[in-house]
Amino acid sequence: MTPARRASLNAEWSEHETPETRARAAASASSWGWLLNGMSLFFAFAGLTVLTYPLVLLLPESVQHVLVIEGTRKALPVWSLAFLPLLVLLPRVLVPRAWSRELAWVNELPFDVDGFIGAIGESPTHRSSFRMHIEFVGDAPDAKVLHEHLDQGSGTWLLEITGRDVKVERSPSLVQPGDERNRRLLLWFHELAEQKLRPLHAAHPIAFVAFVRH
Repeated sequence: MTPARRASLNAEWSEHETPETRARAAASASSWGWLLNGMSLFFAFAGLTVLTYPLVLLLPESVQHVLVIEGTRKALPVWSLAFLPLLVLLPRVLVPRAWSRELAWVNELPFDVDGFIGAIGESPTHRSSFRMHIEFVGDAPDAKVLHEHLDQGSGTWLLEITGRDVKVERSPSLVQPGDERNRRLLLWFHELAEQKLRPLHAAHPIAFVAFVRH
């Protein structure tokens, strides 16, 4: 890949970067990130209320009357209001910390990673193909060696080798239906980087890895 082409790919990611994509990327870094979505927060609150209601019924009636305010048609579960600070505040504390750790991890890899924030922040789609460039310091190894290093149990890569540059593509089912985050992609890239790319880099030094925008 020429320096101009690399700069063009990075410019394309930058052009589409918005506060929304940055927020999605950060939310993808934490298992608590799903609670930043208003609908998810509501369902979590409702679920905790339903699950804890049988415990409230075990308490003395005098206590129940305090925790549950009954009206003519509905009851107000007062005790469940205590869940709101937990559900609202914890994600807003833990998600930024998780994203900071994620960025530190990417920066500590022995090769550059281009387009990481953009790829993790991109809106998930049902098209789950994954494409990237791997640029080696010297000539790229042949297809057999690359398959030996990169292939995973769920499938193989499509490879296009040109000098030092390798275009790779596969469909690892990285889209989680109904999830606005890219956590599945993030966790999968962690596995790829640690279990596949690091050993490949040790045998055949990698200059950089670049995510390709769909």
